[in-house]
Amino acid sequence: ILVIDDDAVHRNHLKEFLEENRFKVTTAADGDEGLDKFAEDFTLKLVICDLYMPNMDGLEVAVGIKDSGRKIPVIILTTEIDPGLIRQGDLAEVKRWIIKPFNGASVLKGISCLLC
Repeated sequence: ILVIDDDAVHRNHLKEFLEENRFKVTTAADGDEGLDKFAEDFTLKLVICDLYMPNMDGLEVAVGIKDSGRKIPVIILTTEIDPGLIRQGDLAEVKRWIIKPFNGASVLKGISCLLC
């Protein structure tokens, strides 16, 4: 799993939570770094990405992943859900939206649905 979040506290908290649940996790501090890591790592099965970040937001990351031709599910982390954002996410093939602060059970449920 690739976790992309510009907030180090959120990024590390999610990484630790996922590792405690036996997932291998790579992290990136922004969308540019995230897409670079995505392009280099063909073992990735899932991307969890913050929506609002400098340089490149989560929807731009999702579009980059979609445009790569690799069928890797993307989950967006956000503090808000706006119908317009959801429509944009649908076009970028975002599979799930998780509201911050995240609930561990909902994250695991969302991940298991996408990885089965």
